[in-house]
Amino acid sequence: MNSAADARKQREFSKLLGMAIHFRDNQEYQNALLILRKLARIRPHSASVHGILADVQWRLGHLERAVQSFKRATKLSPKSELASLGLFHTLWESGQIDRAKAEMKRYLANADSKEYALMASGLLANSHPSGANESRKKQKRPKSLANGKHSTSLKLRRPTRAK
Repeated sequence: MNSAADARKQREFSKLLGMAIHFRDNQEYQNALLILRKLARIRPHSASVHGILADVQWRLGHLERAVQSFKRATKLSPKSELASLGLFHTLWESGQIDRAKAEMKRYLANADSKEYALMASGLLANSHPSGANESRKKQKRPKSLANGKHSTSLKLRRPTRAK
């Protein structure tokens, strides 16, 4: 293939990915899913596509699918803190506590993480990833996950799920 065709394919991919992110950010999750599934077929080795797909699946309440997509993203990009945190939280939320802790350990064996450092102290104290007291009505989460501020464009936020 020539470089012009490669450049065209890259532009098309980027445009579709941008549309999927737009749909996700505007809570048009089904539209985002359609595009992200297509992109996952086109570029099965894209950690970003699998991470964003996992986030949309989580938002729709499809926890097991989200776990599988986050797993794929962490395999493709083992040092992606965002993918690892997404997998950790999704596993935890789905009741797979030991697997969530194993993901935390896996990630920390490869890289440092302020988020995991905060959660690790909470896990030792309360068995909740945020360190919040179990008797509280609202569970606290690490600030960067709770307010959606991240250094990457994936914006892994935990909004109220679609009904």
